[in-house]
Order: sequence, then structure tokens, then C-alpha cells
Amino acid sequence: MGLEHFLSTEGKISAKQYSVLLRSLYNASYVSENNSQKLLSYLSQSEFNDFLQGGLPTDVVFAHKIGIADDTITYIDSGIVYAKNRPYLLTVMVQSKEKTMAKDVMKNISERVYNYVRGYNES
Repeated sequence: MGLEHFLSTEGKISAKQYSVLLRSLYNASYVSENNSQKLLSYLSQSEFNDFLQGGLPTDVVFAHKIGIADDTITYIDSGIVYAKNRPYLLTVMVQSKEKTMAKDVMKNISERVYNYVRGYNES
């Protein structure tokens, strides 16, 4: 999976690394397909919907993991959006002293990406 030196010596993870983990679950490239689906099912039951999920319709399944780094005031949300006929992976990191601003930025990005993908599906 290419996880050598995955975390920095400080234990930090990049947006790209978050994406690699979610993609490996989606593709069942690290654990069995059964276990991958089970883990994604758990991630889709998250009650945390303030960031990327805020920009998605309520009927769209979103398997995701959030993170907050207090030392750098960084917020991250990474997940698989199960858009009709075209699931996609979206990872966003926002560094902001205001959580409300981070939530708004993520919601806006998520909504724009979803609308782009949806428009692509309809044509």
C-alpha cells in the first residue's frame, strides 16, 4: 500500500495520505472486500456532519473520517461520496482559527464538487 514512513515523525498526516487510506478501503486493496465494506459502513454512520457532509444532499451516503489538529488549528474531512452512478473521493484540509470558517469552506467545496459531478452524470 506504500505506507512506509506514512506518518511524519510528529505523527501528522497529509490530505493525500488520508485519501490513500480511504481509497484502499474502497478498492479493498488492504483488507478483504467484506471487511472493507464493513469499515466503510461504519464510517458512513458518523453523526459528524458539519464539514463536507454539510454540502451534500441528506440522501447521499458519505463514508468519512474527520480530524482536528489543535496545535496547528487545522480541520480535515476525507471521505467517499456515493453519488449516483459516480462515487468519488474528496479530502479537504482547512487551517483556520475559526471553526465556523472551516465548516463554511468545506461545505462550499463539497457542494460545488457534488454539483459538478451531478451535472456530469446528467449529461
